[in-house]
Amino acid sequence: DEWVYVFRGVLSNQHSTPVLVDWFGVRSVPKRPATVESLRNLAALVGLDQQLVNRKQKFDSEALRGRLSSAVATATEYMQTLRSQRGKRLIPELREQKRKIEAWVERRTTALQKAQADATASGRKPTPAQEQKWRDQERHTERVREEGVAWMDRLKTSDQPYLRLCAVIGAGDGEMAR
Repeated sequence: DEWVYVFRGVLSNQHSTPVLVDWFGVRSVPKRPATVESLRNLAALVGLDQQLVNRKQKFDSEALRGRLSSAVATATEYMQTLRSQRGKRLIPELREQKRKIEAWVERRTTALQKAQADATASGRKPTPAQEQKWRDQERHTERVREEGVAWMDRLKTSDQPYLRLCAVIGAGDGEMAR
């Protein structure tokens, strides 16, 4: 009486772009907690690398439906754990990227301020072309900073996965159906 609910889980960013996608199975056996199997382990377990046979055996579809909410809850929790693990791996990298962007902005701003100070030393008035060049450089610097922040924001995912139930595989005679 074992069933495996095969899911595709997707975590997307705020622009609905998939950022994390995983295929996996939730094994459901009565009176035992549901467990998650990677697609690779699931393929070996049920023989997905071989020809599958539909034995057309009768099964209790109500029991199958009754276990679905538990399988979905397990799948949701699994995807949220993947999200958390991914976040922990990315935090140091994102902090370093942010530090690099801010350091670059500071170097550019300092260089621009020095150029402006040198150009106006001894009371000289900057030319309109110089003023336009400085404004362009300031806008470019700010645009690069904004693009860096936007890039980092695109890596953030929703905490609620999109789950698609793709298949349900049942066991028969003590082994998973093939």
